[in-house]
Amino acid sequence: MSQEAMPDPVAVYSAAQIDALISTRPDAIRQIVRDYLTGAVSYDDAADKLVIGTPTAPPTTPPVTPPVTPPVTPPVTPPVTPPSTGKRIFTGDYSTGDFTQWTGVQNRLYNSNGAGYSADKQTYLAKIVQDGGVPTARFEVRQGDNPGFSAGTDRSEVAGPTSSCGKEGDTLWYSMSMKFDPSFPQNHATLGWALVAQWHGGNIAPSIAWSVGWKNGSLSLLMMPQAAVDQWMGNYSIYDVPLGTDWHNFKLQISHSASDTKGFVRLWRNNTRVIFADGKDTHYKRTMAPIAGTSGAGYFKQGLYRKAMAPTSILYHRGFKCGTDEASVS
Repeated sequence: MSQEAMPDPVAVYSAAQIDALISTRPDAIRQIVRDYLTGAVSYDDAADKLVIGTPTAPPTTPPVTPPVTPPVTPPVTPPVTPPSTGKRIFTGDYSTGDFTQWTGVQNRLYNSNGAGYSADKQTYLAKIVQDGGVPTARFEVRQGDNPGFSAGTDRSEVAGPTSSCGKEGDTLWYSMSMKFDPSFPQNHATLGWALVAQWHGGNIAPSIAWSVGWKNGSLSLLMMPQAAVDQWMGNYSIYDVPLGTDWHNFKLQISHSASDTKGFVRLWRNNTRVIFADGKDTHYKRTMAPIAGTSGAGYFKQGLYRKAMAPTSILYHRGFKCGTDEASVS
């Protein structure tokens, strides 16, 4: 029997139809028996019918998996920097193009207020120059540049008002920049002491100063503690950096006090916090001398003040600010 002559793959036959097949197609009956034995034919007792072929089940639709929606990351809102509540106390950055911000100018040819140190009076000792388009004070000291006091010294400096330095109990911030000329002596420690910036607590010698005469080829932050006015306890450096010829941009936080537990200094150079020689980022020590009967209001000086010596020294200052918080001196 050919495949084409076989009954439909899926069909239902009544008893009469089966009898007709038996009489006319005995070969079909043999095929039906074989299919019955293999499960391809079944008998529906309830309907009294023979079912040939296995009905095809409807196709199964696979479950639809909903797409996975990635979690939405909310945008990051940068922190809001609160406005500064501090106060700028003094500005001595030379942005005026002259020395009028400073209370005093001291050098061999001039010793008076900054407002009177006009352009026609400016000499090599102290004058305003432009460095990268920024007004900058250039100081130069040669052998014999003494203003008529403090024998055995040379100097060219500016001095600020009492607001340029703190008094007992004040914690103030300072910013300043300085740079040394390529010709600047690299052996100042051998030649003798030299200070390029000083914090004076009252009208006395400083208790903190930037020095170029502590270590050859270095700029050093000196602590100069006093047991009483001019009673020195021993100077020492808490930070040294090579002089170089690039700008040193400093920021300091100073707690002004005659107490070794209340006075402290913190320092940043080029926006990086400095770790001091003792391995700490805060150095506790008295930062002004005990002064009986006064709050010890002081003043700040910058330029160059040194022991009398032969070599010429040239350096630059700019950007000095004093305020009550970090933002106020930025």
